[in-house]
Amino acid sequence: MSIDDRLIQADPAKHTVDVAMDENARQLARRIAASRSKQARFTPLMIAGVLGCIGLAGGAAAIAAPDLMPWARPYQGDLSYERVIPIETGALKCTISIGAEPDAMNRDDTTVARFEEAQQFLASIDIEELDRNTNESDSTWARARLNESQKPDPDESYINSTFVGQIQEEFEARGFLGAGIALQAQYGCEEQQ
Repeated sequence: MSIDDRLIQADPAKHTVDVAMDENARQLARRIAASRSKQARFTPLMIAGVLGCIGLAGGAAAIAAPDLMPWARPYQGDLSYERVIPIETGALKCTISIGAEPDAMNRDDTTVARFEEAQQFLASIDIEELDRNTNESDSTWARARLNESQKPDPDESYINSTFVGQIQEEFEARGFLGAGIALQAQYGCEEQQ
């Protein structure tokens, strides 16, 4: 006999039901009702408690993370540059963002100091000055930029890449690359209407 049949037969209005079967159906109905009320009462509380603990732990980790793990910061460029070049169809917005990036696998005590030096070096670069000194520079990247900029229709994305190449070359010459420090660059040009 199914649960529904037992519950229907447990109806006190029906007098033809066996007394033993009627009592079994009532007990079954009480158990089902008791289990449903427990789930409804405790499940939201348990979910709220778990979410509250996760929220507290996440908040504490977010506050403590910069102090406890300075090497785990998200990438932010130490050098950012943007210029807008007028073109026939509107404008070309060119951006460069370059940052020193820690390599926790190769980290030691001297790397932390070198990492800070690398960030300061990148922050001190003036791309406008780098561009003005292109004629005097003996860098292969500067010569490539000079050659490209003298064309009637220069490729600005290529010019951006030569800036990045020149900065990377200087970064490496100063001994920043490797030994716990890397260089990350994002650059390109987008046409604006």
